[in-house]
Amino acid sequence: MNKKKEMSIDDLAMMIKREFDNVGERFDNVEEHLDKLEFGQKDMKSELNFMVHKFELKELEYRVEKLEKKFAK
Repeated sequence: MNKKKEMSIDDLAMMIKREFDNVGERFDNVEEHLDKLEFGQKDMKSELNFMVHKFELKELEYRVEKLEKKFAK
């Protein structure tokens, strides 16, 4: 025999409130993870910028050395 429990409006309201609270917590967690990803992305961009500048510097050094050798003759 399955006896179904009668559910009152208050019981239903409490169930809905618990679920909304749960969803709110999950959104907070998602927001926290997105903040971490954004910070990591900024860190990666700055690292890439550094690498690009380093590459450009090496390229310029090479070109200057080439010019120095050419005009040193």
